[in-house]
Amino acid sequence: MIDTPAIAATHEPVWVRRIIIAVGVLFVGLFVLVPLIAVFGEALRNGIAAYGHAIADPVALAAVKLASDASGTSRDEEELPEVDLPQPDDRGGRRKAAGRDQRRGRPAKATTRLFVGTGRSSGVRPQDLVGVIARKSYLSGRDIGAIEISDRFSLVEVPEPAADDVVRALRGTSIKGQKATVRRERFPAR
Repeated sequence: MIDTPAIAATHEPVWVRRIIIAVGVLFVGLFVLVPLIAVFGEALRNGIAAYGHAIADPVALAAVKLASDASGTSRDEEELPEVDLPQPDDRGGRRKAAGRDQRRGRPAKATTRLFVGTGRSSGVRPQDLVGVIARKSYLSGRDIGAIEISDRFSLVEVPEPAADDVVRALRGTSIKGQKATVRRERFPAR
């Protein structure tokens, strides 16, 4: 076997290689480490205990659950716990009236869900559904209940007595430029 001399991997001088490495390290430091340090510094500004209390806050837990539900991914991991938020009581400690919609302060109404055959993949947002229902029917935005938007369809809660009128009003209406099927939901709420 004949010995051949080793060939250098690069032909650049050492000072060029060192400048390229320095630029790379500076880039990582500037665009990765500095923002990361700023985020953790802000989060931990009031100490670890304050950070722990903020994460355990019921509103923060509800926000995490909402973000998880909105992501549309399957739930192979452990189910997030349900969070009961305390209702603000601005009436001097008096009890809240039973049989009332606590969120809106109106009498609770029977609702039904409507299937709307367009969803997230068409760019539909909750405000689009509320807007078209309020424009085409006699309901106001406050009368419309929970809205669930999946990739290909949406579910909208409306008062039971108005459901058939809303379905009739939305027949032939386009939502985000697409005609959508609108009917009563066939399956009970989860």
